[in-house]
Amino acid sequence: METQIRPAHAQDLDALVVLAQQTYRAAYGHDMDSAALSWHLETYLSRSRIHEMTQHDVFLVAEKGAQLIGYVQFGAAQHAASVPGDVEIRRLYLLPGAQQQGLGSRLMEAALTHPQVQAASRVVLGVWHTNTAAQRFYARFGFVQIGEQPYLTQAGDSAGVDLLLCRTQMQE
Repeated sequence: METQIRPAHAQDLDALVVLAQQTYRAAYGHDMDSAALSWHLETYLSRSRIHEMTQHDVFLVAEKGAQLIGYVQFGAAQHAASVPGDVEIRRLYLLPGAQQQGLGSRLMEAALTHPQVQAASRVVLGVWHTNTAAQRFYARFGFVQIGEQPYLTQAGDSAGVDLLLCRTQMQE
């Protein structure tokens, strides 16, 4: 069964919430205590929050059969290292069973060729400082580190550092 990359639709909202929470849990659940993980999911990946984000951000989903297995989210940059006109890739996640199949690259390519991203002079994103696999992945697409910022917990404590990456768009 072929995996399709397509824009998310309104009827995808519930599946997108489940996917976002599953992929976040898989990526960070082992590094966070259960209270911090629950707080993050309720604060940033709840149904109401994702619905709100779909009103101004673009979500492209990877769909195999009738199941969403990955997504990329991007929109006008709100990143600490961004300047007006930048686009920020906020999230790019795949279910663990869908990784190492080239789908992350397909999602990134779909995002980078999207008209909103093509119109930006720069694309920015943040990546967890210990996620060396993701850092290598983004480097393959021309992202370079331009700074860092602390990742704050519910209590306002620093739980680590997000590396701030930037890609200058090359007009072809």
